[in-house]
Amino acid sequence: MIGAGADLEVMTSQGSTPLHKDALEGRSEVVGVMIRALANPNSRMLCGAAPLHIAAQFGPANATGELLRGKANPFLTKKGNSSSGDTAIPMDVAVQNGHSDVVRKLVQWRGCGVANAGSQACQALFFAASEQHLVIMAILTGAGVVDWVGLSLLGAAESALEASVKFLLRQRYHESTRSVEYSYVNASDTDGWTPLAHSIQRCCSHAARIIRLLFDAGADVASAVRVTNSNGQQEYSGTPLAVVTSCIREKVLANGTPATEEHLYMLEAIGRLLLLEIEGVLDVGKRRSPHRPCWTTADAYVADPAATETATWRACGSDLEVGRATAGLDCTPTSPGTIGHR
Repeated sequence: MIGAGADLEVMTSQGSTPLHKDALEGRSEVVGVMIRALANPNSRMLCGAAPLHIAAQFGPANATGELLRGKANPFLTKKGNSSSGDTAIPMDVAVQNGHSDVVRKLVQWRGCGVANAGSQACQALFFAASEQHLVIMAILTGAGVVDWVGLSLLGAAESALEASVKFLLRQRYHESTRSVEYSYVNASDTDGWTPLAHSIQRCCSHAARIIRLLFDAGADVASAVRVTNSNGQQEYSGTPLAVVTSCIREKVLANGTPATEEHLYMLEAIGRLLLLEIEGVLDVGKRRSPHRPCWTTADAYVADPAATETATWRACGSDLEVGRATAGLDCTPTSPGTIGHR
């Protein structure tokens, strides 16, 4: 048909060309023939999808390779899956669909080095962490992708993805200092959410394990966190222990929704973890553990123990007293606090 002069760029009502169809069906040999016959590898559907997006979505790595050899642009964007106006490059599509072989092909292809792709590469890591695709996360980080500002960690904590949280924290662990950067494990988004705040908010069956991972990496348990909603209205404000204690007493989650018995049980477990961790902040011996030498309160404590202990008690001492009283853990409702009130 090609020799007979068939139109290689004929389009359907959605803008799909024969090359899109061949990429969808994974017919790599036909894709190669079409490319050599000068079919446009960057033709776009109405949604912006090029043949490379289609190959990335349905996973034929060989078809992906043929398209890349035919000079398909790996950075063309198409509309994302949501109505928020997000866009996606072929790498994002491959990651979201869990096609590690396609991701590896894209990473290896010259001109598609994800380490130099900036925010696009970080978005791919975010998608991989959000889907808990650990093999793909390993491919991306092995190629030099770094979760610089903590968005992937925030997303993993928000979705209560324990394996992704553990993987990301391990990637930012430095053998030389035996620590994770304070700014990373305590990263916050524009609304004030931190990984620890997200974990408390979700209060899922394995929240305590995720929170333990965050503690071991140096999550800040003493400072107050102020979280707002999309309208800038305050969701809650307080130290993590104050938030948990108020949730237990009012029988609500941090977003104001009613807490089930399972939620209350998990909140009690989280509260006990927080109590132990805060008391550790005030213990020089524990806080100078070789596992976490970079904890800022500990370093300040060594410089001026009296001043640091006073400052720490002012920050979370009252929460400790309330927490100890609640560690029974008393779930008697009290007057409305800051939890869930907008």
